[in-house]
Amino acid sequence: MNTDFGSALVCAVILIICILPFVFLFRGKSKRQKKLFKVIKSMATDNGYELGKFEIFTNFAIGVDAKNNFLFFYKEGENFAKEYRIALNEIKDCKIIQTDKVINRDKKRSFIVDKLELNLLPFSAQGSEISIEFFNTDDNLPLYSELSSLKSWKEYIQKNLQIAA
Repeated sequence: MNTDFGSALVCAVILIICILPFVFLFRGKSKRQKKLFKVIKSMATDNGYELGKFEIFTNFAIGVDAKNNFLFFYKEGENFAKEYRIALNEIKDCKIIQTDKVINRDKKRSFIVDKLELNLLPFSAQGSEISIEFFNTDDNLPLYSELSSLKSWKEYIQKNLQIAA
């Protein structure tokens, strides 16, 4: 009877040790996402806009006020923070820019995605292009769902540009 209790106790401790890192990872991710949501929501509300559609990732958040046609983007890294407030009625077009890295291994060439950006082109010749970085191998873990999200945002923005035109 005593050995059964000891075995159960050892199994319980091992199980807790195995599960604990996942709990801490989930809590950390949840805190980061809440922080990103607060930042992007305040970017909108502080300027009198209302955040409608939005998406939160590991280190960035993107959202839009569809009624006023305004895009908000916030990205945070270890040594930087970027934020954009973009009036979409001043944007002519948008396109996806994918930068690949070539890796030569065993006489074979492989391409991996190095960077993914949504490039916004303004109507004005004086205005400069705006590049919103969705993915960068220097900042992110491996590519997850950023590419599909990038395509979705490009389609959404282009649809709204056509409506506004």
